Amino acid sequence: MSNNHRRRFCSSSLPPELNPFFDRNVVEDTNGLDMLYINQWIALAAGSKPNQSNARSLRILSNTRDQNQSPDLVGATFQLSRADLHKLKKRKLKNGAVLDGAEDLLTKLGSVSLSKRVIGVAGSNRFGVYGTDFGWGKPVKVEITSLDKSGAIAKAENGDGNGGVEVGLVFNKDEMELFASVFHSGLEVLPYE
Repeated sequence: MSNNHRRRFCSSSLPPELNPFFDRNVVEDTNGLDMLYINQWIALAAGSKPNQSNARSLRILSNTRDQNQSPDLVGATFQLSRADLHKLKKRKLKNGAVLDGAEDLLTKLGSVSLSKRVIGVAGSNRFGVYGTDFGWGKPVKVEITSLDKSGAIAKAENGDGNGGVEVGLVFNKDEMELFASVFHSGLEVLPYE
């Protein structure tokens, strides 16, 4: 349930744009991914026996950094404009279908080593957090406070309301400088069309 749903829960009626939409027929599944995923989940469930240790099922994703965190952690928010998002979308659609590789996604996720860094995404640019007013005014800046502990990437709509996206993350200083350099140079090489 979105913040707007919570805010308007007690109102007499919800506007049509806030009503949930559950029609799964809107997205065509030409590759049969639904049955492929169901069969993979069944195989995963059947393969786990009560007496058998399965370290993969015991991963704690919310604590990917060690308890003695580096004091030189730096948080930053990077913004993608609507034009940047349009360029990224055109590039992805030009290079192939959006669902390329989805057939073996579960297999790849199951084979992730515990020693590898797992990164999650918190939030969405569809939540409308900058447009939500709980009585003290609309927020000027939105941040997810657990990024330094979880190692996740925060995602929200741009605060200016122009259709962009904010990406927030926490790295140590050297990693942040490298990420900022790659982020900005990567956007510069995308062709404007």
